[in-house]
Amino acid sequence: MGVDVFFVISGFLITGIILSEIERGQFTIVGFYERRIRRIFPALFATMIVGLAVGSFLLLPSDLEDLGSQAVSMTLFVSNFHFANTSGYFDGASELKPLLHTWSLAVEEQFYILFPLALVVLDRFAKKRKARFIFLFLIGSFVHSIWAVEADPIAAFYLAPSRIWELMIGALLATGSVPPIRSHRFRNIASTAGLVMIAWSVLTFSSSTPFPGKAALIPCLGTALIVHAGTSGETMVSRILSLRPLVFVGLISYSLYLWHWIILVFFRQYFATLHLAGSATAVALAISVVISVLSWRFVERLFRDRQRISRRPIFIGGAAAMAVTLGAASSIVSRDGFPERFDAVVVEFAATESDASDDDLAEDVFTRLIGAKGAPVQTFVFWGDSHADALSGAVSKAAAEANQSGLHATMTGCAPLLGVYRDYARRKARAIQCREFNDAVLRAILADDSLQTVIIAARWALASEGRRYKNESAREILINDDASSEVSLAENKAVFIRGLDRTLHALKKAGRKIVIVGPVPEPGFHVPRSLAMRERIEGEREVALPYDEFLVRQDFVLRILDDFAGEYDAMLILPHEALCDRSRCLVERDGYSVYSDEHHISRKGAAGIYRIFKPIFE
Repeated sequence: MGVDVFFVISGFLITGIILSEIERGQFTIVGFYERRIRRIFPALFATMIVGLAVGSFLLLPSDLEDLGSQAVSMTLFVSNFHFANTSGYFDGASELKPLLHTWSLAVEEQFYILFPLALVVLDRFAKKRKARFIFLFLIGSFVHSIWAVEADPIAAFYLAPSRIWELMIGALLATGSVPPIRSHRFRNIASTAGLVMIAWSVLTFSSSTPFPGKAALIPCLGTALIVHAGTSGETMVSRILSLRPLVFVGLISYSLYLWHWIILVFFRQYFATLHLAGSATAVALAISVVISVLSWRFVERLFRDRQRISRRPIFIGGAAAMAVTLGAASSIVSRDGFPERFDAVVVEFAATESDASDDDLAEDVFTRLIGAKGAPVQTFVFWGDSHADALSGAVSKAAAEANQSGLHATMTGCAPLLGVYRDYARRKARAIQCREFNDAVLRAILADDSLQTVIIAARWALASEGRRYKNESAREILINDDASSEVSLAENKAVFIRGLDRTLHALKKAGRKIVIVGPVPEPGFHVPRSLAMRERIEGEREVALPYDEFLVRQDFVLRILDDFAGEYDAMLILPHEALCDRSRCLVERDGYSVYSDEHHISRKGAAGIYRIFKPIFE
């Protein structure tokens, strides 16, 4: 909500300044960008340069390389494009991206590239219709935002076309076209209502709320009410916001915005967790406040003082800061995050990834050929989501030893549950995609009589429970089908049972041999990073998954899979029997990480348990 509030205020303040200068005949593009550089550059580039320096000591190679990429994109003020393009399924949690918060600053600066010129043109050729044109742009961007939230939610969140309307709300207020509120009583009502709208948004919106779109209208209009009521006269809210502690927070707010996130991320990286303990969070925020006060006092105020630093040094210094940051960040990226900083064992743990299979590509819904190379006929199908994809190397190796070949059909996030929609943050396109994919896989299986064995695998617990595990940071997953009375977490288990029953029934009716692969244990923490940081700090930090925690998480799934295996005469393969003993489940073996992230088994991890799949091909 802070971003939306910020955009409205920014649009109001900056537009007001520009219009005032135009009215007095004092506006110049050079003067405008001088103010922007004085306001934005010093604290921003201080944050990035210090961040790169600290990251060079603290961060693991891939994380440092990612920080370098982020710094390059932010130096060019296109970090919102960078994050929009790197927000895929396997691109890491947003809580571990040190410069993620700069996307909003990039959007703002992109807006102010053309907007001042547009105001000059409007003042010259359509002076009395400025507000009308601003309103039309506002409506156009808002309509686009509503559309984009459904069509391309990541782009809708990060890119300017879906956000410009928020700045335009503030700009519209600055034109003076909205009549002032004369009544003191109504000003208080308006400002209080605005505060309630913002608070309601903060308290009720969640990661499942499609955003920005219609939802963002509530905090934006709330901010507009507070701003407009306050500029019309004194209000109770404006008096509260005028209290000295809150004014001081406002003074350091830009530095606090820049510093708090990168410090929190560094703490998360050090402790290898997305969710810091309360004490660690308190320390991180305290450090953020102290550094922000110093940044405001000795960086921001210094460069805003025109008596001490004139225009020419400002532009030269801004260009120099960009050049230094680009050079340092590009060097980090080109050297892959300087892995030579660490011992080989740290690098080995940190480099564990979900490697692509070496198997040949297949056609249609089948993504790859797996198993024995050159086999004339494919006799099996391995069907599932990204957990199945992670296990495909193990299945492929077991099949190859039996001189058998098969097909691989997986789609990220789509468990092989026929007739089931995955309601991904209530976005219809994603929900339909899963059902259509699974229907297509079944049709392809039934159309080829040589495909006599069907192996299904998925992250069953997520589908049935709907909740992520432990320290994972992502949306809840709601599933539904045509028999659902509602879309809710409470409905997930019933939908899961019906969907799995449909799948097994269809395969059994077609005379196929069915193999169900049980759940891979979910550590719930980023295993490679945790193992690497354990070696990095040479501490006694324990990295393990207790077996009893695995049983609690998978209790429902294990019971349902066992029941269905008996009902449909299916073979049940249980990966945890190869990964766990009665005390804990393995997360490392022979110097490598068994997992590539919080829950996907790594390529080496899968290879280490391939023997459990050999009975399928006997």
